[in-house]
Amino acid sequence: MESAKAFETGKQLIGPAGSEISTLSAISSAGSGIASVSPQHVGLTGGVPEGMIATDDAGTIVYANPAEERTFGFGPGELIGMHLADLSGYPDEENDQHVREVFSDLQSKGFWSGEWLNMSRDGTRFYSTASMHTAKLDGRMYFIRIHSVGDRAGGQAAEYHLAALVESSDDAIIGRDLNGLIISWNSAAERMFGYSADEAIGRPLTILAVPGREDEIPTIFERIRKGESVKQLETVRRRKDGKEIDVSITGSPIRNAAGAVIGASTIARDIKDCKGLEEVTLRLAAIVDGSDDAIVSKDLNGIIRSWNKAAEHIFGYSSAEVIGQPISILAPPDRLNEMPEVLAKLRRGEQIDHYETRRKRKDGKVIDISLTVSPIRTSSGRVIGASKIARDISERKRSQKDLEEAIIELRQSEAQFRTLANAIPQLCWMAHADGSFFWFNDRWYEYTGVVRDQNEGLAWQTMHDPVTLHEMTERWEAAVVSREPFEMVTRICGRTGAFRSFLTRALPLKDQGGRVVRWFGTSTDIEERKLIEDVLQKTNETLRHANADLAQFAYVAAHDLQEPLRTVVSFSQIVQRTCSKVLDPESAQNLVYVVNGARRMNQLISDLLSYSRTTAETGRTEQEVDLEQAFAAILTLLEEPIARENARIIHQPLPRILADASQMGQVFQNLLSNALKYHRDGVTPEIEVKAELDEENWLFSVKDNGQGFKMKYAQQIFGIFKRLHGKEVPGSGMGLAICKAVIERHGGNIWANSEVGHGTTVYFTLPNRTAGANAKQQVT
Repeated sequence: MESAKAFETGKQLIGPAGSEISTLSAISSAGSGIASVSPQHVGLTGGVPEGMIATDDAGTIVYANPAEERTFGFGPGELIGMHLADLSGYPDEENDQHVREVFSDLQSKGFWSGEWLNMSRDGTRFYSTASMHTAKLDGRMYFIRIHSVGDRAGGQAAEYHLAALVESSDDAIIGRDLNGLIISWNSAAERMFGYSADEAIGRPLTILAVPGREDEIPTIFERIRKGESVKQLETVRRRKDGKEIDVSITGSPIRNAAGAVIGASTIARDIKDCKGLEEVTLRLAAIVDGSDDAIVSKDLNGIIRSWNKAAEHIFGYSSAEVIGQPISILAPPDRLNEMPEVLAKLRRGEQIDHYETRRKRKDGKVIDISLTVSPIRTSSGRVIGASKIARDISERKRSQKDLEEAIIELRQSEAQFRTLANAIPQLCWMAHADGSFFWFNDRWYEYTGVVRDQNEGLAWQTMHDPVTLHEMTERWEAAVVSREPFEMVTRICGRTGAFRSFLTRALPLKDQGGRVVRWFGTSTDIEERKLIEDVLQKTNETLRHANADLAQFAYVAAHDLQEPLRTVVSFSQIVQRTCSKVLDPESAQNLVYVVNGARRMNQLISDLLSYSRTTAETGRTEQEVDLEQAFAAILTLLEEPIARENARIIHQPLPRILADASQMGQVFQNLLSNALKYHRDGVTPEIEVKAELDEENWLFSVKDNGQGFKMKYAQQIFGIFKRLHGKEVPGSGMGLAICKAVIERHGGNIWANSEVGHGTTVYFTLPNRTAGANAKQQVT
């Protein structure tokens, strides 16, 4: 049944084919010259000796006339259903390539002619000259092949058909003999190159050579003479008027019945428009292939016909896996009903823009996509398929969801913040980045008595004390411009009309880029604190005067006590010198006690006077002191006890600082004296003095190898009259107390670390302040 149907289809094709072929000129098969014939129509029937085959667009034979069946050794109807490639005698790969090239020319030009290597049923191979053209029946494309077979009469008929096809072709078709001279020149060659047939025939083809390419034509001709074919060589040729044109050249050898090469045929096509179209096509193909969106085409049955690289990436399928498959392989179970609806709209010519849906990848993962589907139309407007652009919007969907959740969270956070701000006792407010206020907490309205609707714009300014309003406005505007925190004590009017003092602070809230997005501020009621500060200030002033009076009293008292003590010492020493011989031993010893007691009392009064003078001085003597020189002076002063104890004192260079020179000398004197005084018996005293710059302060240390003490006394030793070693070691217990007063007066701290039997290190700090350029001087 199928063979009969195909045969009927073939018969219907033959009638139109016969009427379409008209002869205008022909080339003699022997190559002896040009034979001209009158135009005529040749009917193609089973009685004509030319072989004829009709195939569908896939190459399947649907009709073969008896001459063709006899040529290939087949019975009636046996060729129906076979493929045209089955009758070719080329090797397998070359056979497939040959058929593809022929069909490509048919689809693009509607015509093909050339040499064909055939193979009969018994395996015999033979060449023939064949021509093919296209025909349509019931909307489908078919190919008709005619080639010369049999005797001379049949060959002559085939020549007529071939000549007609050659003359009607839009491609330039040129024949040359073995000398390379032109022997045929069709009408298309005349139009393409500007030479008439009379001008061209008998001349070499090099008349078309472009300067610089003169060797190209002879090289191609030599290849053809050797039996090679040149397929679709893109090159340039020159017209008679000198204009250069882009052409595609196909050259083939012309053989006689014995297979010997007797000439060359050249087909030239003007590809100026084709090159432009090719460039556009390549550009569009590059755009499609380089797109980040999946671009897919499908026919009206939903079968995938094309699939770009982005589609492979988005859906996970390679093009080989999906082309020919239904588009429904991408539909998740809950979206299967969408496919028929989309196809129905496409058949109606409707377009679908930015339709958000979901599709399934090869790995089963479902993704969110945005679809734009457009119908593909023929030049007549008939819809034949659809193009689909799919964009993966999964990340956008996730971001959108995250943003929505963040907005909800932000609103919740802001609601919690406002609840908290309404619960605290401070007046709270917020302002935009430009400094304009937009929100106040409940406490603000409760305190000021302002109605919420009346607090818009600059109404809040009416609540501030006019005395400080101008200054506050200027400082607030400056803070907004500089994006720095704002702080100021302001006075705000309450609902009773009374002003109270508030400490107002505002901080800029910035985004990740450092841009201010809003201001948050608080105003804390400090009215009671201000009153307390005023009272405290007055109390401190009173106490300062009292301390000054007390220090003055101590100074005067100590000074006045020294005079009678000097008298007691003087007269006691006179009695010792004059009466020592008449006094009994006990009385002489008692007199020694009186003299020593008076001397200790005098030392105590002297140290107390020094201490009171140190604590009474409130101002600082701001002069630059070279501690290196001050330390050297103290070493000279203590030269006698240092030599007596055979002590070894080492020190690093000391810095220059702003300080009281005499008091700093007193500190070093007291610390060195203690280190000498409390040395261990039988151990040579070693004292090391260092100074190191620690950030903004100098850190001094005086380290000895003396007796040491328990650390529980580390604070006690800095009190007045505090001694750890009793009366067996001379001293008043005021030395470290004076050191502490001096160091604290200069803005530093003093402390000690010690271990019994291993010595003591006294540390103290002083600010790194100098009057000169060596503010950052470091000890080296």
